[in-house]
Amino acid sequence: MSLTMNHFKKWYTVTEAAALLRQVFEGEPVTERDLLDRINDGELPAWFNATGHYAIELYPGCSYFPDPKQNPAFPLIDHPQEEQLTLLRRGFGECQLEGSDTVQVLTGQFRLTGMSREDMVPFPGEQKASIRFLHGLQVYGEDRETIFKIVRRITGTNPGSQKVSDFVVAHSEAPFSSADLLIASEDLRAMIAPPAPPAPPETMGTGERDTLLKQIGAIALLLSERASVYKRGGKPNPTRISAAVAEIVAEVPEAKTHGLSSVNLRNNISTGLSLLRREGNS
Repeated sequence: MSLTMNHFKKWYTVTEAAALLRQVFEGEPVTERDLLDRINDGELPAWFNATGHYAIELYPGCSYFPDPKQNPAFPLIDHPQEEQLTLLRRGFGECQLEGSDTVQVLTGQFRLTGMSREDMVPFPGEQKASIRFLHGLQVYGEDRETIFKIVRRITGTNPGSQKVSDFVVAHSEAPFSSADLLIASEDLRAMIAPPAPPAPPETMGTGERDTLLKQIGAIALLLSERASVYKRGGKPNPTRISAAVAEIVAEVPEAKTHGLSSVNLRNNISTGLSLLRREGNS
């Protein structure tokens, strides 16, 4: 069964999405944990209502230590060799750098970047498990490429300040509950939609076929004008041309040569030349 358009809601909580999928799959015990696993595996996008939250735009970069001894990992390696020194200079590989000195306020739903998370497992009698994002809460911008890091104001700082130094990563100390996650109905549909049937093979009309054959004939005509070896009796020699083309194609690595035998080529060249002459006399 597929999700039909009679489901009007655009956004579902994890609990609502699990209940809906139990209906769709006719009683299969789909749980919130099942959805969270899909989200964490990157199979199902998760969204977050970021309205009113502060954020810092990030951009990719990397750390570099001109002096490898500046790398904090340097003391951990005894007598590093040149290859290891090169790695120490490269630092810690790619990282995300803050692209602005000020924060901005977001509005609307933003898709989570799918960064790693850890679950907090509850004991009996305690509240449900929640999620802690290892790198803080990060979301994609409207262009689906820009990444924003959600931050919160440091207690005691100027309430009107928008300086990055007055903010820290949000949800780094407090867990982020799965109740705050949203699932888009279109993402649910895409995940459970049946595979699309294979597209029917395209058929070529008579006009298109004749045009291609005339182009083949024109190329053969040009080739015969440039090299007399491809002529016979002052006209293009389809047999000689098709044999040369087949020989060249056979040398192309991993070439799909179906339909490119010298016989097929010769017939197409002859037909193309006939169509050219016919239109030239009409």
